[in-house]
Amino acid sequence: EVSRTRYHKYYKCQQKFYLHRAIYHSKEDRLTSGALNHKGDRLITGSYDLSCKIWDTQTGDLALKLEGHEGYVYDVVFNYPTCNRIVTASFDKTCKIWDAQSGSLLHTLDGHDLEVVCVAVNHQSTVVASGGMDEVVKLWSLTDGKLMAILEGHSAEIVCLDFSPDGTQLLSGSTDETIRLW
Repeated sequence: EVSRTRYHKYYKCQQKFYLHRAIYHSKEDRLTSGALNHKGDRLITGSYDLSCKIWDTQTGDLALKLEGHEGYVYDVVFNYPTCNRIVTASFDKTCKIWDAQSGSLLHTLDGHDLEVVCVAVNHQSTVVASGGMDEVVKLWSLTDGKLMAILEGHSAEIVCLDFSPDGTQLLSGSTDETIRLW
C-alpha cells in the first residue's frame, strides 16, 4: 500500500504530457525503433522497409531516408549529446554509421555472424556497442568504424545495450536471463 504522503509527492512531481504530433508509418514499413535527437526537432525510425527515416518533429515531414541495409533496420540511435551521427542495427548482420545532417553513409560495421538487434553509443561519442543473435557484444570506433573489442559471455541473443554516462561501464541484457556489466 502506498502511503498518502508518498502518493501526493509522486503526483505533485508528475509533468503533464500532451500529444504534439503523430507521425505514421505504413503497415508495410512495420516500425521497429525510434529515437529523438537532443533538441527534439528530429526523430529517427527503423523499420522493415530496410531503411532509417529522419523526420522533422515540427512538421511531421520526412526529411531524409537512409538506405543501404539489406535486412530489417531493427534499432536506431543518435550519438548524444552532439547528435551528428546516427547508428543503425540491421538483420543483415551489420551496423551502419551515418552523418545525421546529410544522410551520407560513413562506415559499415561488418562482423556479426547473425542478425544485429541493438546498438548504443557512449556519451563521449567515441564507441559504438552492437549486439544481437550471435550472443556477443562488439565494440567499434565511432570515428573510423574499426572493431575495438569483442565481449563474450552471454548464452543467448543480446537484446539491449546501454553505456553509463561517464562511459566506464556497458550494460548488456540477454534472453539468457542475465544482465552483464562490462
